[in-house]
Amino acid sequence: MRLHDDSENAERYRAGNERRGLQMKNRLIMVSLLIMVIVLLFASCSQPGMPDYLVGGVHLTVAGSCDEVCALLEQALSGEETEFQLIGNGPRGYSVQRTHTKLPWAVHRLPVGSWTLQFSVQDAVGDVVLQGNSMVEVRPGSVDELIVTLSLPTAENQVSSPMFSPAPGTISSSQPISLSCATPGAMIHYTLDGSEPTASSTRYTAPFLLGASAVVKAIAVKEGMSSSVPVQASYTLAPVQVATPTISASESTFASQATVNLACATEGASIHYTLDGTTPTSSSALYTAPLTIFDTTTIKAIAIKSGWEDSSVAQATYTKQSRTATPVITPAGSVFTGSLEIRITAATSDCVIHYTLDGSIPSASSPTYTGPILLTDSAVVKAIAVKQGMFDSLTASESYTLRTTVADPVFSPEPVASGFNAAQSVTISCQTIGAAIHWTSAIGDAVPSDPNASSPLYSGAITVDETTTIKAIAIKDSCDDSVVITKTFIINGSIIIEI
Repeated sequence: MRLHDDSENAERYRAGNERRGLQMKNRLIMVSLLIMVIVLLFASCSQPGMPDYLVGGVHLTVAGSCDEVCALLEQALSGEETEFQLIGNGPRGYSVQRTHTKLPWAVHRLPVGSWTLQFSVQDAVGDVVLQGNSMVEVRPGSVDELIVTLSLPTAENQVSSPMFSPAPGTISSSQPISLSCATPGAMIHYTLDGSEPTASSTRYTAPFLLGASAVVKAIAVKEGMSSSVPVQASYTLAPVQVATPTISASESTFASQATVNLACATEGASIHYTLDGTTPTSSSALYTAPLTIFDTTTIKAIAIKSGWEDSSVAQATYTKQSRTATPVITPAGSVFTGSLEIRITAATSDCVIHYTLDGSIPSASSPTYTGPILLTDSAVVKAIAVKQGMFDSLTASESYTLRTTVADPVFSPEPVASGFNAAQSVTISCQTIGAAIHWTSAIGDAVPSDPNASSPLYSGAITVDETTTIKAIAIKDSCDDSVVITKTFIINGSIIIEI
């Protein structure tokens, strides 16, 4: 507010002094209250008719009053001055600038005369949005009623206040803050340090993340319109939660023991666990290596990291389950001749035995043992015992070999009584697969010894270019040796020297 002396002020001042001199002795000091109300119209108003201020014991009520009003208290003083005192303030988002060359605004004492009160209304960023003047007539010992009304820009000329998303409160550090304004073309500026936002504050261009709890203050501006009312939202960052540990093992049930692994996806987190079903804490056992359990166990684990919220509790139960007894196959594996009767038993009651004779691993789909098995050939007998609610037994195995006689060696060509007129290439073979042929020989009328496993091993055709006797035998493990076969090959024209 600025106060200006009018051109006629001096003359009125002199006339006032004369009147005051005549009236001063008999005049009682009269004090009355005059409320000068500057009604600053604003979009957000309180309930009409409700008292806004209490002045000198009298409620000041402004019809259709706004959130805040600016009021002046004027009281007449004895003498040549009248006192004006500020008792209110501007509406939210605006300020009324008042100036006086001599005295602070809080109290103004005006000499008798005519004065002009000038008001300048600014928005939050300092732009002047309204100016106004009002005349005040000051007379000694009396007060004239004066109402001054100034109107701020209508809502259509003011930018809408920014809106926040999400709503103020506790949010996660990964949740972005979005600002928006309903006024097309408006620009939003904001602060995070608690200072009031202005057109030179950080401009909002995209959602942003908070690195710490903060009060976000924002204002929206647009050329040709008054700036929005500043708004703010307080956000508290919730601690980031550590990832829940994972608990894994090769199987959920086991027969003798199980190895359990714990892991956490949050780097730098430590895992604490319990094996008795209680809830783990930072004081529980620290996981450093895979766990080996031997009985039914409930494992609970939690992951912890400094400055973070503890993870949720992970839980897994691993059950020890009995195994069916391993079957017994009788008689023990052996070599037999003719046939052999095999029996299979298991110590677990009510179990079912499955078996194979070809050496393959038996399963629940293999033949079911119901009685003795008669072997008439070599076989590898394997068996398992199964029972509901128990692990399958380990596999029992016995090997049985049927003993047979190796087929006799066969010579080619066969000797002829008349002999051969030329040298012969003699081959020896055996129908028993896997049999080895051993042989001996002698020239002329000499008789070779009977061959055995130590005799020369037949490996290819034998060249006979003089009369020769050859003996051969076929041998195979777990089989009886063949009969020794003797063949004499006569080569005509050969000279037999008798000694």
